[in-house]
Amino acid sequence: MSKFLSRHSEGWQCARDTAFNRLVSDVQANKSKYKKLKNTSGDLRDEMISEEAFKQYESATVRDELTGLYNARYFAQKLAKELKRAKRYKRPFSLMLISLDKLDHLQKLYGNLVSCQMLQQEAKVMSSSVREVDTVFRVSPDRFAIIFPETYASKTIIVGERICEKTRAKSIISGSNTIIVTISVGIASFPTHGRQDKELLTIAGQFLEQAQKAGGNKVVTG
Repeated sequence: MSKFLSRHSEGWQCARDTAFNRLVSDVQANKSKYKKLKNTSGDLRDEMISEEAFKQYESATVRDELTGLYNARYFAQKLAKELKRAKRYKRPFSLMLISLDKLDHLQKLYGNLVSCQMLQQEAKVMSSSVREVDTVFRVSPDRFAIIFPETYASKTIIVGERICEKTRAKSIISGSNTIIVTISVGIASFPTHGRQDKELLTIAGQFLEQAQKAGGNKVVTG
């Protein structure tokens, strides 16, 4: 599953992950890794390291270095936790998957630095478009996810469309070129589209692919 976490060496942090669907089958493995990291962090506490050092270690285990968003490891843990809570209290929640349109093509035209700038800008757009209770993640080099507690897909569509509009409005300048960035969005909700984490990931991924095949700059749900 490590291939779905940002590696932040030059080239990898902006490389397109052509096997994103493996995130679905590996989500359980990520949960196990997160538990091990929590145990390790407890051991570090016992060793009386400084609070600042511990915070740096903890941030490195759950944060994406390029964007500052939560990473795929934490996404797996958070998705499982939200699903458990939704089942217990019989409340809905929605999962949104987001991908920058034609990122491979844009990266070839303008280079890694510009594609990194696109990813960083999109992270800011998403973070500024959601509530405090919502959580934004970078789940692979070219894809993001947002978990919306207490929210049906019908409500999440509004947020997705807002993110699409804000993304289009924030062009990127590269030399004499003005680059208009667009995104594709897929949304699945509990319990409408599924009752298990893998199932929700699969459905959201299918809706995302539909948006991409339709030319991008689109929000799709069912």
